[in-house]
Amino acid sequence: MNKHVYKFLAGDNDNGRRVDRIVRKLFPTYSLSYIYKLIRTGNIKINGKKCKTNTIVLKNDTLEVVLTEPLPVEGINKYTCKNLDNVVTIKSFGSAPLSFLYTTPDVVIINKPRAIDVHGPHSIAQTIKSMLPNNSLSFTPAPVHRLDRNTSGLLIIALSLSGAQKSSKAFHDKQLEKYYLAVLEGTIQHEVVLEHYVMRDKLKKITTVHIEKPKSCSKALLKIQPLLINEQFTLAQIQLITGFTHQIRAQCSAYGHPLAGDKKYGSCAKIPYYFLHAWKIVNFDTIFSELPHVLFAPLLETQIEYLETYCQFQRSQINAIIQH
Repeated sequence: MNKHVYKFLAGDNDNGRRVDRIVRKLFPTYSLSYIYKLIRTGNIKINGKKCKTNTIVLKNDTLEVVLTEPLPVEGINKYTCKNLDNVVTIKSFGSAPLSFLYTTPDVVIINKPRAIDVHGPHSIAQTIKSMLPNNSLSFTPAPVHRLDRNTSGLLIIALSLSGAQKSSKAFHDKQLEKYYLAVLEGTIQHEVVLEHYVMRDKLKKITTVHIEKPKSCSKALLKIQPLLINEQFTLAQIQLITGFTHQIRAQCSAYGHPLAGDKKYGSCAKIPYYFLHAWKIVNFDTIFSELPHVLFAPLLETQIEYLETYCQFQRSQINAIIQH
């Protein structure tokens, strides 16, 4: 019987991880039970020696997997061993450029275009996977958090396991302050804090808002600060204090000022689409010292034109706000 041997070299992000989890990442088409069988029968080795399912892999270990049949190329997660200096700084993504705003060895921060999914086919995650170098068997560079398809702005991409873990913990522990720019229907004169309970209807794919807490609801908090106003619209900075799916869209609608153009949440404005931009993240330097205290995602020319054309805000007023 012919044997087909696959050998892999463990990198920094594989250090300290269990061998079964690494192999599962490497061979996603194989069931966990089959991987356990390969380990039990000695067909998975570390540095030429048999191992157990919970054996810990260290950096520079050689992982050997022996199969009785050749595995199709698409059955193996591809990984490359390129130096991080080779990371490209810009890539075309349809008609919009995917620009890298800040970089460290552990994370990069991009300015996500509107109308692009973060996950799934033809998404940011897929593009990042294909364009960024990776020297790990079990870790793939990927977005740490999500933005809705039609939300633009700051998106954190983890380049390492450490980057993913630290960033995820910072979001979970609410160490970071997140600010969005949004255009709301109507005129809001003063700063306001919205406090509701929200519930996600997965069947209808909509978030419902409640004043009193029903069962299985979560408390949602955000702060609206008006920046520019006219007779029809308010350009506001919104601090997202908690973070739930469609939270800004649902709470602003419940407040009587939906995002202009957001027909799903009750907007009547004759605007082709709503404007929601992840503008600032504060305190990221407490996680990665190489980064500035405040991260900004600048507005693109097309976004400024949107605010001029559809919302009747003056370019000089917009520039005065975004010239941080």
